[in-house]
Amino acid sequence: EELGELSLTVYSDKEAVNNLLSKFLDMHSSRWGYKFDEKYYKILNFYSGLINRFQDEETIHFSALQLDKIPISYHFGFVHKNRFLYYKPAYDIEYQNYSPGKVHIAKLLGLGIQLKWEVFDFLLGDESYKRNWVNNTDFSFSYHIKGGGILGKFGIWWFGKGLSFFK
Repeated sequence: EELGELSLTVYSDKEAVNNLLSKFLDMHSSRWGYKFDEKYYKILNFYSGLINRFQDEETIHFSALQLDKIPISYHFGFVHKNRFLYYKPAYDIEYQNYSPGKVHIAKLLGLGIQLKWEVFDFLLGDESYKRNWVNNTDFSFSYHIKGGGILGKFGIWWFGKGLSFFK
């Protein structure tokens, strides 16, 4: 069943992205059944801060999947050193039977091929939809360094700069 023309729009203008954040988070809250409340305003401020800090470096990647020029899915992510980081998707629940999230991922993968991204990283989490798109999995680790003594200072140096000396 054809509903109309699908297109992917990538927004690079800081002001345009900031103006779309409320719509993006409203879609996200509807999808997960949350109220757009004080928590979401804090999240909105967090994303806005990221945009204002990193958009000039072209690190922020914000896109919309549009149906006849009406957004039905948004994605807020990052591009760093030719590596795409798939961070926060949201889609209009009125279109959930048409899998707008999957279509959006497919469009982003196509864009990545055109732009020669080396990695499309779904980041942390074992969500089942990720297994439909990947051919390998990487593991990540977290290190927690406590204390301000000499061992704590060494640990901070080691994981911050020290390891790079041995690569």
